[in-house]
Amino acid sequence: MDVERLIQVQLMLECIKINEDGFLERIPCSNPDDIGLLQVYRSGSDYFAYFRADISADVVKQIRSFSPETVFNDRSRVERILAEAFPSTTAKAFHTYLFPPNLNRERAGGVVVMEKGEQRVFAIVQDGRIVSSCWSVRENAQAGECYVFTEPEYRRRGYARQTVIAWAHSLQTLGKLPFYSHEENNWASQAVAKKLRLIPCFEVVSYNHE
Repeated sequence: MDVERLIQVQLMLECIKINEDGFLERIPCSNPDDIGLLQVYRSGSDYFAYFRADISADVVKQIRSFSPETVFNDRSRVERILAEAFPSTTAKAFHTYLFPPNLNRERAGGVVVMEKGEQRVFAIVQDGRIVSSCWSVRENAQAGECYVFTEPEYRRRGYARQTVIAWAHSLQTLGKLPFYSHEENNWASQAVAKKLRLIPCFEVVSYNHE
């Protein structure tokens, strides 16, 4: 699956699509995320930029006059331009990864599966207490994206890795694509991705109106 298609699949988890004109649009779903004013993706040396459909043509033209590297890296400049129409525009950066195919469920150790409403939670339980857990913060028929949390006193024991493997393996068995993402400066999540040997998919800078 090429990078642009992967971007589309992840956006659909957020109830967003790229329309025929290349702009971001809402698609119906029960739990939609806000649509960023501008999403700029980098994968290797390739860049992809998508504006929200209601951004004026003048703003789009002005930002597109910059190089893709500038739009991705010079965030304060782009923020100032967008802020003229959308005050309090800020940029956040994220990293997204893919999992190796055919994960080995045995690497998940003693992870148990718990039902929480319609949600399946992959957890490590000690003395009757959930000390680490992972579940789909978003999921549809094609893909899922996880959220993982470990109690502070139980960190650095490999529990997060185990629960994430169990979650991702479960999605793979259903024929779904598991995504792992974290904010740019979330070093703990970045360490989990490194230890799991996840495959870098793309980085994204999202310009949002607060």
